[in-house]
Amino acid sequence: MGNRAQEPPRAARAHALGDRSSAVLGDLGVLGGPFLRISPPSARGVLFALFALVILTPLAWCGEGPVEAIAEASRKELYFGEDLVLQISERNVTQPVKPDITALKKDFDVMEAGDQSLNQSSVMIINGRRIDRSFHGHAYRYKLTPKRSGQVVIPALTLEINGQKVSTRPIALRVKAPDRQDLVLTEIEVTPRTVYPTQPFEVTLRILVRPLPDQPQSDPVGPLRRRPPKIQINWLDPLPDGLTSTPAQQWLSALQSRNRIGFTINEIGSNDVFAFFERTLALFDLRVGREKRKDLQGREVNYHVYELKRTFVAEAEGPFTFGPANVKGVFVSGVGQRGYDGRDIYAIAEAKSIEVKSVPSPRPASYCGGIGTYQVSAKASPTKLRIGDPLAFTLSFKRGAGAGSLELISAPDLRKFEALAADFDVADEIPTGEVSGENKKFTYTLRPKKVGVNLPALPITFFDPAGERFVDVETKPIPLDVTEASQLKAGDLVAGTSPADAKGTALRSRDEGIFQNVTSLAEIGNQQAAPRLYLIASAVLLLGYALLWVGVLVWRRVSSDPAWQRRQTARGNAESALRDARSALAEGKNEDALRALRAALTGLVADMLNLPAAGMTVHEAGAAVRDAGIPEAAHHEVDRVLAALDALEYGAKSADELGSALDSAEKLLPVLHKELAQRR
Repeated sequence: MGNRAQEPPRAARAHALGDRSSAVLGDLGVLGGPFLRISPPSARGVLFALFALVILTPLAWCGEGPVEAIAEASRKELYFGEDLVLQISERNVTQPVKPDITALKKDFDVMEAGDQSLNQSSVMIINGRRIDRSFHGHAYRYKLTPKRSGQVVIPALTLEINGQKVSTRPIALRVKAPDRQDLVLTEIEVTPRTVYPTQPFEVTLRILVRPLPDQPQSDPVGPLRRRPPKIQINWLDPLPDGLTSTPAQQWLSALQSRNRIGFTINEIGSNDVFAFFERTLALFDLRVGREKRKDLQGREVNYHVYELKRTFVAEAEGPFTFGPANVKGVFVSGVGQRGYDGRDIYAIAEAKSIEVKSVPSPRPASYCGGIGTYQVSAKASPTKLRIGDPLAFTLSFKRGAGAGSLELISAPDLRKFEALAADFDVADEIPTGEVSGENKKFTYTLRPKKVGVNLPALPITFFDPAGERFVDVETKPIPLDVTEASQLKAGDLVAGTSPADAKGTALRSRDEGIFQNVTSLAEIGNQQAAPRLYLIASAVLLLGYALLWVGVLVWRRVSSDPAWQRRQTARGNAESALRDARSALAEGKNEDALRALRAALTGLVADMLNLPAAGMTVHEAGAAVRDAGIPEAAHHEVDRVLAALDALEYGAKSADELGSALDSAEKLLPVLHKELAQRR
């Protein structure tokens, strides 16, 4: 004791640290006790350090801590025209707040790239004691495309979470401008540059590549088979609101290369069955011919031309911008002693815009908003009526080839048609339209004002974008038989019924009294109270109360079981996730659709088998289903659907493939729930 008291403070602290580590490790049972007694102090210090690193660090990370907001960029150096992914992680929050990204839009084009829960939980048992740890967080991802080259800064973002303001740190980026070169030329063409809604137009990315030095007639992309050049465009999917086009998969399938020579586009994956160990990218053959251009020295060069062309149809007014687009890769720049020399090229094509013009003004009063060709018909029911009687008048529009969306069609104001308004009262000024396929109809309520009137022909006006003029289409007139309204006299009122006609059912007392048309006293039955019936009813009520009381006790006991609660809500949660996946797919958010689809199936398996749901992979879900012992046929279908999800996770997520996987999951869900429910 005396010697230890005389040791320097640092040595004393070392001894104390060793004692504390011994106590902590002694609690573990396996690592404590005899082992520590025969170990030197240095070994105990090493063991304590390992324990702190392996055990205490994760526990500290999983525990609750201060609220944090952390910004991370997928890269900090890129070419102008390329994009990066920014992730905003909110840590130690139970109710995440979506960041305000307004500040980002000054220097970046911003697109949401989905969000993800970071919630995790862990359970440890040390010396018989259970320790539960949890971490709460959420991550939001955005795709950023810089608007300029040079030094660009992702600004700090401030979030207010649970009344506390936290900020991310700014991130400095280096955005490089493309080098001046004439090896690869790129440009975007939009034709025509102005259209009206419903008119088609084409967007083309043109790539001109200098011929090979020794084989000018050969395809200069041929030698790049092992490292094909990459194309990045922003008019693949999803399309901006107001534009339609052939589905991307159908558009690109006709361009796929058959000789493994070509360009990759937006890193779309290939379905190559021979690529067992790596994900391959699809190659597209875009070669269309030759074109002469002058190089930087003013010499004429017969470039090889490649084109990526897509046709769009505008359905809404306004400007639409396509690009910038970029081409990146190693291209042949010369011939060396051991083959071709290559040069890293990054070429960017400047963005081009198209203006979708609005219908010119002034517009006729009968203009209904339609652009293009439509068929119009009218019908009325009934056609035989009296003055003041209502009739249903229906105007139907059928969309012609190349015509605009039916959403453009609005209900004509019938009060503006003088020939109709003079003879009819219009009850519905602007009725709601009903769309069915290529048809849209509006139903009005009209009342004739006088005898002998008919529904006149109505001129409905549309805009012809090809001729840039307004065109009238007339409905056919509808003949009606309108007569005077009949008038009742005092003697026409019905006074009552005779006793002979009174053959109704037994009469019961009513608060309103006895009806005038009841004249027979025989219909007044005996309404004296029946005590026996009241006693039976009382006994039934007491029995029902007892059963309800027992049911409440059973419910309280069962509802306190977390595993039972998870099983009860498993199918509902899974179906809700599938609905979210369907909605995300309809909006073109393929990543969100895949995430929700995966969560639906893995969540169902985890809830039904009382397994941890956080972080469960499709492989773990398949193994859990296999261990549950469901029938072979059902297990085979589960494996098939999970394998499809796994393939989509690492491949191109086309809308068609996601839709097929979603259909399979919706069919599988009730079967899987039933089988797991029988084996819990």
